[in-house]
Amino acid sequence: MSSVKFSFLPAEHVQCSAQIALLNNARRLSGGPPRSASDKETDRNRTLCVVTHMHDGVEQGGVFIFKTRADNSQLEIDHVFPILSDFVVEIAQIGAEDGAAEVPSLDAPSDSSLVVAMNGTEDGLSFTSPDIDALRGVVSESKRLRALAEKHGLEGLSPSHSWLRHYSPQSPGEWEILDEDEPAEVISDAFYESQLRKHHPNEKLSDAAAGHAGEEDRDERIIREDWIRAHTTARRAEYSTTTSLSVRLGTFNVNGNMPSGDISSWVHSKQPAYPDIFAFGFQELDRSTEALIYGSTTLREDSWYNAVCDALGDESDQYEKLASRQLVGILLVVLVRKTLRRDITSVSTCAAGVGLLNTMGNKGAVAVRLRLRMRAEPPSPSSPLSNKSPKIKKKKASTSTTTLCFVNCHLAASDPMVEKRNADYAELVRRLKFDMTAQEREDARVGRGGAIQTAGHGVFDCDHLFWVVNLNYRIDLPDTEVRELLEEAIGMGSKDFSTLLEYDQLRVSRSKGRCFHEFKEGTINFPPTYRYVIGEEDKQVFDPRRRPAWTDRIQFWSRDESVVEQVSYERHAKIVLSDHKPVSAEYKVEILNCDMGKLRKVYDEVSERLDSIRDTEAVFKVALSPGQLDFGTVSHLSRQEHTIDVRNTGKDYCAFRFLPKAIGELSHPSWLSIDPSSGIILPGETQTIKFALFIDDKAARDLNASDGSLSEILILHLEHGKDHFIPLTGTFRPTCMFNSLAKLVRLPGPIRGPGDPTQNPLLGESQARNAPTELMRVVDWLMQYSLNVDELFLSPGDPDVVEKIVEYLDTGEDFVFALLGSDATADGAPPDERVVLSFGETLVQFLQSLTEPVIPWGFHARCAAAVDREACLEIVAELPPASANVLLSVTAFLHFICQRNPVHGGSGRNRAELIANIFAPILLRDDDSLDPAARKITPLGKRKFLMNFVGEELSN
Repeated sequence: MSSVKFSFLPAEHVQCSAQIALLNNARRLSGGPPRSASDKETDRNRTLCVVTHMHDGVEQGGVFIFKTRADNSQLEIDHVFPILSDFVVEIAQIGAEDGAAEVPSLDAPSDSSLVVAMNGTEDGLSFTSPDIDALRGVVSESKRLRALAEKHGLEGLSPSHSWLRHYSPQSPGEWEILDEDEPAEVISDAFYESQLRKHHPNEKLSDAAAGHAGEEDRDERIIREDWIRAHTTARRAEYSTTTSLSVRLGTFNVNGNMPSGDISSWVHSKQPAYPDIFAFGFQELDRSTEALIYGSTTLREDSWYNAVCDALGDESDQYEKLASRQLVGILLVVLVRKTLRRDITSVSTCAAGVGLLNTMGNKGAVAVRLRLRMRAEPPSPSSPLSNKSPKIKKKKASTSTTTLCFVNCHLAASDPMVEKRNADYAELVRRLKFDMTAQEREDARVGRGGAIQTAGHGVFDCDHLFWVVNLNYRIDLPDTEVRELLEEAIGMGSKDFSTLLEYDQLRVSRSKGRCFHEFKEGTINFPPTYRYVIGEEDKQVFDPRRRPAWTDRIQFWSRDESVVEQVSYERHAKIVLSDHKPVSAEYKVEILNCDMGKLRKVYDEVSERLDSIRDTEAVFKVALSPGQLDFGTVSHLSRQEHTIDVRNTGKDYCAFRFLPKAIGELSHPSWLSIDPSSGIILPGETQTIKFALFIDDKAARDLNASDGSLSEILILHLEHGKDHFIPLTGTFRPTCMFNSLAKLVRLPGPIRGPGDPTQNPLLGESQARNAPTELMRVVDWLMQYSLNVDELFLSPGDPDVVEKIVEYLDTGEDFVFALLGSDATADGAPPDERVVLSFGETLVQFLQSLTEPVIPWGFHARCAAAVDREACLEIVAELPPASANVLLSVTAFLHFICQRNPVHGGSGRNRAELIANIFAPILLRDDDSLDPAARKITPLGKRKFLMNFVGEELSN
């Protein structure tokens, strides 16, 4: 019997296969004339595969039938059909007396055999096989996939199962048939390259839980593939080298202007060496109606290209234009070093409009895609790779490819159009398609007659994707507030625009997954790029008719972010020919150069290592040491790491993963990380698993609200084996931080005072304190010792001292200056400034840590509407008692120190304004569940409210 190892596109996976014999009463799969003798002979060598594909998180299946060509050396796809909700598979047993069914002999099958009937299309299929176990596997997998199809309502080929259209049953294939038990290796370079790019499998494992193992066959395959990839990557030095590639990008909305003046600051790199690749994106190159209706000439493109070359000066001789693409006023030009050009194997461009009628090119995108195949070094004669001969002849080993994609787009303008911009992004991702080159079509084939991907490449079908764009996303704050915050930051010479950027529509949409999900952007430490008065050089003169915004951006996405380093991200203020400022970014990209022949050998050696020890009869067994985890007593910001050794005591390799207690839950609490959380252990080998605990702010809040117990049961599951339960124990030390005011004022004493705090019930409402004792201790201490410290609240404290202060607050012990690192003199002199600043830092952190801000979220809209101090005091009178008392106590102290020292000595600025900038966003902390645009009070609104308490004389 011959066997075949099939290679499909990387997105497809063969779950099971069997050599089959079609029964003669089955209709011809592809239609046509009655069956000939040669057809019946061919039936003896049919092979069936059940193949799966993930589409939008749903696993889909298809059945592939292969037949042997007349020369008995190659296979070709005979038929492909989907496993949909109406798919039927039945199994029956026949004997020799059943004359109605002539069973072709396959290596002399027995007189009694199993027959399978499938009907998923208008053509039925009946077959048998001498390999009963393989046949049962086919039936079981087919039924599983049909159940999934029923669950998800998969009833037709569109949009489900559209991936099957890539597989053609008409053309001859090139899967070579070898001797018994020698699988053919017909795997393309693209397959091996794809194995190095896969993401971590935990994102794709099936839903499973204790008592519900999930889809174990599929999960084991995914874990196995990840193990092979990791071990192949660990041997990367044997088959690859790296080359550093520098890429400089620029985006510029030229507002319909022709080049004038010097643009060299935008074009030139500040790095010692010039980049290998330039990509310049222009928007509003041509704003004329004629360009929209009749299309553009190359006049403006040529003018701007010449301007770029002029800016490069003598260096321009080292570059050539690789590609350009224009859509009305949107232009993308890519230049490469002439020495790099010979390594670029293919270049393609595309465009899509999303303007008028969602098709016109006044808004839209253009893109350029290039493939690099860096030349490999000659093979080393001392390579440690295996020298055994391949089982069949393969193509001459080549080097790996790296694909870069550049997109320039211009999206809808206007402040309220954020949803339209998000929708346009999704539409462009869907519609931007690059035609495949002849070489890429060849590389995508399965053999020469299986599947070829004819739909073209999307923008994400690459290794590194760069967007140089005028996205037109705005700032969701009133115009006057944007300008005031900008004037304040620019006037101080600050590069910190974090307050404004918190309301940047692009950042908000990206963080919520509404657009540009998983894209990375460099730190924005420059003022907005729009909208400026044209011709005002070196001045921050924003046009009064438009709200300033960071409309011009550069972002990137990569399959492996670790190999991309952003070197710069700049706005070029001296270029004044447009109402936009051009933006540039520079990256260093590490290109992996794989000798594909060596990679094949390494990959095959790693995978064959698993295949050689596969024992289908073995029982999976492991031993854990130790069998439990005890983290003892932990505190806020505690970090601990424990390990468990898992030894495989069986005869076969085992795949493991951690399961949650119930479907939809996490396999471990958020304050714990497990590494690795899945994997493979070979017989006799040990896997050390690390369990790292970190109590962050959220964990501290959650644990404070509970009994503080860390007790958990972790479930280590062996695929096709048993579950192992790992007890985890520990106790969280309660703290006054990360609590609610309502709870703190009802504590009968210090939160970690004498005795068991869990046995001390909270005080009744009528017995509650006016304000938390812990907070008042800090305020009283500051009132006594901090009045002459100019940097109070304006410079950070010492984290170690802050930690000790919080410890005193939790236990109720007196503050001991010596233990805080400072001695008080006998005449009562204050401690040193470091300790004073640390007490100030403690007050800030205490207020920040509250589960709800001092002024609850329900009052924020009224605070924004308050026009004077009287209106503010009316709001305070309606606050919960604890909130009102804390607000008045804290602001009274802040008012006192501002009146005592009105001017900050370090900057000369009004102290009350500086203090309000710090405390306003804390006392009126935003609800993180709301988009910034939906918040009830703005940053300046918060400051204005607080200035009514700290910036004026207060009456009794």
